[in-house]
Amino acid sequence: MQAELDAASPAVPIHLFGVNMPGNEAGVPDMILGNTIGLLQDTVTDDVSTQWGVTYRDVYLLDQNNQVVEVYNLTTYNLDDPANYAYLRDRLLAIANGP
Repeated sequence: MQAELDAASPAVPIHLFGVNMPGNEAGVPDMILGNTIGLLQDTVTDDVSTQWGVTYRDVYLLDQNNQVVEVYNLTTYNLDDPANYAYLRDRLLAIANGP
């Protein structure tokens, strides 16, 4: 999806990256293998996952001011479904390019 977003929004970059919850560090090597998007590791000290009320596989869509616009869960809306994929892509583009 990152390549599609880059092509569709060259003037306003859209950055995708994952955030791994504290305590799941052992899976990081497998998560990054062959992937092109970045991965941030949350820590017990920072505990952003708890502060934000993250549910497993949540996607937080942020605007240009890093304000949460929407939360989209990939367990509920699996991206293998073309309609879910298109919705997420289109929302990201709409948020990036504004009204």
